[in-house]
Order: sequence, then C-alpha cells, then structure tokens
Amino acid sequence: MVATLVGTTVEYYDFALYAVSASILAKVFFSAEDSGTALLSTFMVFSIPFVLRPLGGVIFGHLGDRLGRRGVLIATVVMMGTASGLIGVLPSYAAAGVLAPVLLFLLRALQALAAGGELPGAATFAAEHAQQGRRGFYSSGVGVGVLLGTSLASGVAALVNISLSDAQMIEWGWRILFLSALPLTLAALILRLSLDDTPSFASAAAKEAVVRNPIVSVVRDHWRPLIRVALLGIGYAVGAYFSTGFMFAYMTNYLGHTSTFTSVFAGIIIALGIPCIPLFGRLSDRIGRRPVMGAAFVWYVVMTIPLVSVMGSGSTALLAVAYFAMNLPYVALLAVASTTFVELFPTEVRYSGAALGINAFALVGGATPYLATLSIEVSGNIRAPAVLIVVAAIISLLAFRTLPETSRLSLSSPSPKQRIEQ
Repeated sequence: MVATLVGTTVEYYDFALYAVSASILAKVFFSAEDSGTALLSTFMVFSIPFVLRPLGGVIFGHLGDRLGRRGVLIATVVMMGTASGLIGVLPSYAAAGVLAPVLLFLLRALQALAAGGELPGAATFAAEHAQQGRRGFYSSGVGVGVLLGTSLASGVAALVNISLSDAQMIEWGWRILFLSALPLTLAALILRLSLDDTPSFASAAAKEAVVRNPIVSVVRDHWRPLIRVALLGIGYAVGAYFSTGFMFAYMTNYLGHTSTFTSVFAGIIIALGIPCIPLFGRLSDRIGRRPVMGAAFVWYVVMTIPLVSVMGSGSTALLAVAYFAMNLPYVALLAVASTTFVELFPTEVRYSGAALGINAFALVGGATPYLATLSIEVSGNIRAPAVLIVVAAIISLLAFRTLPETSRLSLSSPSPKQRIEQ
C-alpha cells in the first residue's frame, strides 16, 4: 500500500507542478501579448502529451503482464521524476526561442509515456497484494497518492511563491518546483526496489500462464470490460482534471486571486479529501463499488452547475465550500475506480487491460484544462466549464448501468465472465 502510494504521489506531484505553475510557465515558455493565448498554449502542452499515454499503456502494460509488475513500476517512477527534474533546467523562450517550448513538450511527452504505465500498474500491484474483502481499502493508497502529490505540489509552490517575488519566480524560482521532484523520486525508487512481485503474477508465471501478447488478448477477448472502463472513466477524468489541473489557473486568471493564495487555498482544500479516500475504499468493501461510484456520478450531474456558479460569486468562504463539494465525488472515485477497473480483468492481462482502459479516458481528462479555458475564452462566461463536467458524468452514468459488482469477485478466476458468474 505504501509503495503504490509513494509512487503515485511522485506521478501526481510531477503533473500537478505543471498545473500550479501554468500561469508562470505561460510567461517563461511562450511569447504572447495576450495572457489568455499564452495560457491556452501552456495548457495545450499539458494536454497533447496525453495522446501518448495510451502508447505508454501499451508498452508498460505488455511488459507488466509479460515480465512482472515490480520492474515496470520501477521504470515508470524513474522516468516521471527524471523528466520533471529536467524541466527545471530548461532554457526559457527569451533564451532559446521556439526551442524552449519544444523541449518542454518532449519532456511532457516522456512523462505521459511513464504515466501511461504508472497508475494502472500501481492499481494492479495494490489489488493483487490485498486479500479479498479488503481490496478497496488497501488499493485506496493509490488514490491517496494522487491527492497527496497534488496537495504537496500546491504546498511547495506556495512556499516558493511566499519566499520569492513575482519577478524572481518568473526568472528562476519556478525551477525549484521541478527540481524538487528528484528527492521524491529517489525515495520511491528505493522503496520499490525492496519489494517482491505480486502473488498473482508469480503464480501465473509458475504455471506458465503468462500470455505471449497480452495487448492482443485484451482487445480480442476482453473488449467489453475495456470499453466499459473507458466510458466510466470519462466522468471521473474530466472531474479530476477540473479540480486539480484547471482550478489553479481558474482562480488566478479568472477569479482574480494571487498565485500564492491559489496555491495555499487549493492545497488545503485538496488535502482535506485525503483522509476520506481510505474511508470510501473501506465503504466499498462493505457495500460494494457500484453504490459509491454511482453516487459520485449523480453528484456531478446534479451539483456541478450550482457549485461552479457559487465559485464565481466573489466570496472566498463560498469558494472554499463549493471547491470542497466539487472534490467529494472526485475523492470517492479516487477510492474505488482504479480498484474496480483492475478487478474486471483476469491476471494474465490485468495490467494491459487496466492500462488501455484508463489511458483511453485519460485522453479526455488531459484535454479538460484546455477545453475549460477555451470554453471561457469563446463564451466569455467563467461558468462555462461546468457543462463539460455534466456531459462527461452523464456518459459515465450510461456506462455504469452495465457495470457488475466487483468487490466480491476473486482475482484468481480465469476470466471476468467467470468471476461475474461466480
């Protein structure tokens, strides 16, 4: 549980650093007199590498099902952390011209490839180590890592912003944020090197049940759960990246708050959700995954437009309440979604199935900050992004109707169909 938590913390710390510093990166890496155009360019660099996440899922999913979970998870966390550290030493647009955003894009692409294997691998690793009846609780460590990495990035950004002037932040202070990923990466690497592979994979390897081409097997034999995961994940991903990938720039650029206030405020609100994640995970062990997931999607459909309207009211207190309320369904899905997704696939293709399904909906999630910014720029209405979340949640609710209850299923049965029948 701790190993998956730390690794996922590194992944989302790296990704959140880009989000919390988007307004600064727009000035460092792009030349545009219009701040809205520069921010759009910054979020485009945030979004486009998500196209590569499915490729990362194919590569690392294949390796994870063929060679084992442990080695792949070591590789992904090293790639993520190294790419973040290198972003911290890139030249600015003023120093290198168009080469600067190109290099930024390439490192973001490397992060995206690694991320394509990290989250599904961590979810698989945690679920296969946990005993049946407790998988929701122990696998919730993956969700804790997501929020911990995001809130930690906010805290570090706030500390650096408080310590430096705006001019210093733009000149060199932003580099500290990305270089800070390196010690976290080292800690995750040391921890993962000390672990054994999962009992499920070890058993499959001993029985020579490892599939030669797991990706082909997933697409050919397990396409129904694959599509189900992709559709269920759309509402999850859009809500997630609105809360953690767009809200920082939203509060700074459109609600008029300072970068320091935004980093502290968002970090606190996000951190408040951390202790809720294992509670939701344990709840899903008791009452099932379906009730928790279903309630989260319904909340998005019913409450998003009112809550986003409250965010733009000008009241800091109402903003805090609305932001926390917007995070509740995200927190619930963090606790149960990845566990549910890996439970739908048998051992021999579990990593590949989870990786393909999760990264299919990550494409939509990665585009959320860009689409949300674009919707405001085109419509002139700061409440416009709420529509994106509602539509995405409705799509997931339609797919949710076909979702079997997975909390009681055995991970050792040979196929999802047989596990569901049992």
